[in-house]
Amino acid sequence: MNALVRKALFAWESQTLSPLAQHLHQQGWHLVQQPLTSLKPQAWPSVGILELRTTEQREKLAPFLGQLKRGHYLAITDNSAMRCKGMQHLVANGFRDYFTWPCNLTHLHNTLGHVLGMSALCHTSVCAEQPLLLGQSAQMEQVRQRLRRFAQSDLPVLLQGESGTGKECAARMIHQASSRHREPFIAVNCAAIPDSLFVAELFGHEKGAYTGATQARRGRVHDAANGTLFLDEIGDMDASSQTTLLRFLESGHYSPLGSNREYHSPARIICASNRPLAEDVDRGRFRLDLYHRINVLCQSLPPLREHRDDIPELANALLSQLPGQHPLNEDAINALKGHDFPGNVRELRNCLWRAAVLSHNGRLDPAHLGLAAPLSTPAACCTLREFREQQEKLHLQHCLQACCGDVQQAAQILGISRSSLYRKLDKYQLPARH
Repeated sequence: MNALVRKALFAWESQTLSPLAQHLHQQGWHLVQQPLTSLKPQAWPSVGILELRTTEQREKLAPFLGQLKRGHYLAITDNSAMRCKGMQHLVANGFRDYFTWPCNLTHLHNTLGHVLGMSALCHTSVCAEQPLLLGQSAQMEQVRQRLRRFAQSDLPVLLQGESGTGKECAARMIHQASSRHREPFIAVNCAAIPDSLFVAELFGHEKGAYTGATQARRGRVHDAANGTLFLDEIGDMDASSQTTLLRFLESGHYSPLGSNREYHSPARIICASNRPLAEDVDRGRFRLDLYHRINVLCQSLPPLREHRDDIPELANALLSQLPGQHPLNEDAINALKGHDFPGNVRELRNCLWRAAVLSHNGRLDPAHLGLAAPLSTPAACCTLREFREQQEKLHLQHCLQACCGDVQQAAQILGISRSSLYRKLDKYQLPARH
């Protein structure tokens, strides 16, 4: 990706970020520096880093939320600031990622390079997601056949599989092959919505419905209209949100928060989970009646390690989305096929795009990929539950190793929230770098 100009916004207020600015200069970035007291959005590059650590800084950036959404920006904040709901809302709605200061400068530099590539894709009108599931293996062909049959019906669909296996891609395939293909496809990441805002996000709210609701807003259900509503990571909802969702799925009727009016939604529902929901039902974490409501048509997506022969096709397709040529030599392809990819296709994409940003001559070899050495396989003589837990622990170890211990990046690859990942790390007594 050497054809891209490394130009980024750097909006700051405290001088503690000077080492970061110096590091980026040394890495070849041209910074458009603006103090938070006098922001000029008309001069903003499409990517950048903005300081967001105090209430005053949040108030200065809040009027520029629309501009933030149109770009690819990273926030520099700290753990105490992220306890504020107003700060959480601004970061979740305006930024592509955030880092708590002090942070790993190399990782931040790599992430900035990644969002630069994403920005280039948007400006060249290239779709960042595959429109269909790729792969010529028998597993993927069977998946595509079933999804095409699902598209002929309006029944609810449950897609299951590890994070990064392409569940949203499968949902889009169903939508594109259905009679609703000209209608909206609305994707909602249930794990990213705070429990207290679930109703407002999904069904909308009236002005004054809660603190901070300065104007009425229509929800995602309204936006879906006659199209498809895709509820990703549905297993991460709390009990109250599950009850609210069940009521909507049973009748198709809903009321915005703070309103007495009732509306009807004809949208088709497709749900997804990165873990078997039946196990969550057995453990009392997921409502049985809601599980039966969404589990009418079901399809599991195989992890990438189970169809490694598809990796070259996937890799070439992902690299073709970037400007310029980025050929993979045979050693690089073999290295990719020998890696387990706990983050599956999403991790493969990030690995390739990061390598394309960091390479200087366009050609990618194993050194650019930065793949971690495979971890040992757990013992086979154990109960099914023990085996699953061993696999999950190995999955987490492998992902953290690939991310150099960075929890934020690992959580993105795994498709779960940072808090969920921290709970799992605590469960398995795995170290994490904050």
